[in-house]
Amino acid sequence: MNDEMTGIVPGSLRGITPEGYFEAPCMIKRNGQYFLMWSRGDWIDGTYSVAYGISDNPYGPFESRGVVLSSQPPLAEGPGHHGYLHLPETDEWLIVYHRRVIGNTDPGARVLCIDRLEFDGETIKSIVMT
Repeated sequence: MNDEMTGIVPGSLRGITPEGYFEAPCMIKRNGQYFLMWSRGDWIDGTYSVAYGISDNPYGPFESRGVVLSSQPPLAEGPGHHGYLHLPETDEWLIVYHRRVIGNTDPGARVLCIDRLEFDGETIKSIVMT
């Protein structure tokens, strides 16, 4: 942003779009590392999921680390379009996302969910939907 916070400084934008990106970018800074998460796949079928990468700079490059949230039959499919919550004064994190009930063919029939987001060093652990 410019000094007046009224616009973007010309030439300051950078592309950091990861492979497989569809929508819903979300970045966490934790212990000096930047974790970029994004939704990939198609939200109207079971391929929708959350992938992530890591960097020591918010502008990247981000090393892809794989998928942390994906379909988990028989519970649900197509989880994604997420955000996160960081509980103040702790290292406790939560992921908020939507998913679909398996077998429901209405593409708009999504359920709001929240689960723990856990780290193992520089890795986000795979999320088990509850």
